[in-house]
Amino acid sequence: MEVRRRKIDVLKAQKNGYESGPPSRQSSQPSSRASSRTRNKHSSSTLSLSGLTMKVQKKPAGPPANSKTPFLHIKPVHTCCSTSMLSRDYDGSNPSFKGFKNIGMIILIVGNLRLAFENYLKYGISNPFFDPKITPSEWQLSGLLIVVAYAHILMAYAIESAAKLLFLSSKHHYMAVGLLHTMNTLSSISLLSYVVYYYLPNPVAGTIVEFVAVILSLKLASYALTNSDLRKAAIHAQKLDKTQDDNEKESTSSSSSSDDAETLADIDVIPAYYAQLPYPQNVTLSNLLYFWFAPTLVYQPVYPKTERIRPKHVIRNLFELVSLCMLIQFLIFQYAYPIMQSCLALFFQPKLDYANISERLMKLASVSMMVWLIGFYAFFQNGLNLIAELTCFGNRTFYQQWWNSRSIGQYWTLWNKPVNQYFRHHVYVPLLARGMSRFNASVVVFFFSAVIHELLVGIPTHNIIGAAFFGMMSQVPLIMATENLQHINSSLGPFLGNCAFWFTFFLGQPTCAFLYYLAYNYKQNQ
Repeated sequence: MEVRRRKIDVLKAQKNGYESGPPSRQSSQPSSRASSRTRNKHSSSTLSLSGLTMKVQKKPAGPPANSKTPFLHIKPVHTCCSTSMLSRDYDGSNPSFKGFKNIGMIILIVGNLRLAFENYLKYGISNPFFDPKITPSEWQLSGLLIVVAYAHILMAYAIESAAKLLFLSSKHHYMAVGLLHTMNTLSSISLLSYVVYYYLPNPVAGTIVEFVAVILSLKLASYALTNSDLRKAAIHAQKLDKTQDDNEKESTSSSSSSDDAETLADIDVIPAYYAQLPYPQNVTLSNLLYFWFAPTLVYQPVYPKTERIRPKHVIRNLFELVSLCMLIQFLIFQYAYPIMQSCLALFFQPKLDYANISERLMKLASVSMMVWLIGFYAFFQNGLNLIAELTCFGNRTFYQQWWNSRSIGQYWTLWNKPVNQYFRHHVYVPLLARGMSRFNASVVVFFFSAVIHELLVGIPTHNIIGAAFFGMMSQVPLIMATENLQHINSSLGPFLGNCAFWFTFFLGQPTCAFLYYLAYNYKQNQ
């Protein structure tokens, strides 16, 4: 009781001191002594934990400020107006949503693990070693078709060598040269595609041969077009030199000849980058074979090259390529194949169950997107870099940040740089130079791309159903739609465009793949 009374006296003294100013010296002495005794009594405390005693010294408590009032329950909490952080009119600093991203990743991982366990309980583990079931006769036919591809390469070299002789003899009759190159290029794709479609039933072998046929035709066209312009540029340079020599010989030249010389001089003749190997010195078999093996579709007489082959990069890329190909094979046969089989059975029922079909396609979309992303890395990062390392090819920008594309049009310019460079260099820009509008030139480019996609999928599966063709042509209106989305808002537009790009590929690719699978099985069961 005595201690409690002393505490009350101290509090009353402090309160009187705050209200009426500092107390007098005489009146403050008893209170000071009491306060001193109180402070001395409570200036130290003892903490005991598991038999150990620790003495903690406390700082002497001075006059309590308003923020450290002993009456803790009266401290104000609501002192200003504020807005909830997730409200639209929140004007504070930008909140961070990393936690939501983390829980989203956890949900994604757990959801896919659930599907993996469900698949394991239903089907077990598939055979990790894929048997393409290619017969010996199909292997022989595939090898023969590869030999035919090299025959077309030799034919292109022979045609260009004949054109070089015409150039050196000043007999510039190149109509026949262009016609021969056109026939060689068209026959390379048409002959190989015909044999694959009618005489190579295995889709795996057919896909390999058809891929080689498409690459061959594109490279032959680039080789012919580039050398044609190199010849024209060399002829133009000869005319320019001749005009300048004539002007130097004639003391009084006419105004027309000087105008012709100025007109010729205004045109860029040959890029300075090609000076180390000018036309026709580039027309050699070794130069053409290097272009065939180089990871590019656009022919140049000279390419940037690295100094040497790095064995570590070769081994790493080769190991990753093989590992990822095995992973893709496992995902296809463990997850995608059972889903397509179950979905296939729904199409042969008397009444279509659209709900179950949609559910299977959405389940297939997840697996298809994983396969596609892994395939992108395996081909563009490992495969093309492996070829570039072996050929010392210097320019290895095979893709850019396509995953951040703000529109579908931007995606097509970023994700596959070799194909984009080819069509821009040999189709899009020449069409613009001839006066065609940008939109019409883009439609022509997508038409050629759609035909190539249909050949790559329809020929090996022996089903030209047009799904890949119309899927590519549908990109044109989608590009226009997503381009308009960017004008909505500086931040919302690109976000919607990126979501639209991912959504179309998330559902479009598995739907197209299943249509070809359905057509292939329907044709096999007839």
